[in-house]
Amino acid sequence: MTKFVLIRHGYSEFNHLKKFAGQLDVALTPLGVRQAEITGEYILKNYQIDAVYASDLSRAIDTAKPVANALGLPVHTDKRLRELDVGVWTNMFFTQVREQYAVEYAEYRNGGRCLGGESMAQLQTRAVQALRDIASLHENQTVLVASHGGTIRAILRFVYGYSLEEMNKLPIVPNNSITELYFDKGAFEVVNFAYEDHLISLKTEQDKHLL
Repeated sequence: MTKFVLIRHGYSEFNHLKKFAGQLDVALTPLGVRQAEITGEYILKNYQIDAVYASDLSRAIDTAKPVANALGLPVHTDKRLRELDVGVWTNMFFTQVREQYAVEYAEYRNGGRCLGGESMAQLQTRAVQALRDIASLHENQTVLVASHGGTIRAILRFVYGYSLEEMNKLPIVPNNSITELYFDKGAFEVVNFAYEDHLISLKTEQDKHLL
């Protein structure tokens, strides 16, 4: 069995601006850096981490570093753990997309693909395969994976067996929240979903229009 500790990256500049980042490399805010530090402290106290992986985008890498640095472990990056490619919506405000691409946005929310980008089905396929591949390298170990809100939701949609149309049943995954999965004999199990109580006053409000 492989245990996964999935964390969403800390509060980023585009979280603050309410813009779609997608696969754009956006930095953490000072608050996001502090969230990552607090989350790292919590993980080091509560888990025995054997390996650290992250999306290759800096906001995920910087979220993983407090744990990796404390343990002297490298951060292995994997592009398959990136956020959804939002295509032409990249670097646009949420309000702009809803107003200028209302039809396309509605189609996405019902399981379609982002205009010029990916669908959640495509995101799910690459992200789940990434976890399967990581598990094959870390049998009987606990692996920290720093990724993105949309990516973690896509993985959970697969684990829970939701259809694309049911995606909105899953709450937005908060910044620096911890989701724990077990992978055993080819199957995933959710052990803990989006835990964030360790952040206390550093919790950040999640915009319902996040992907």
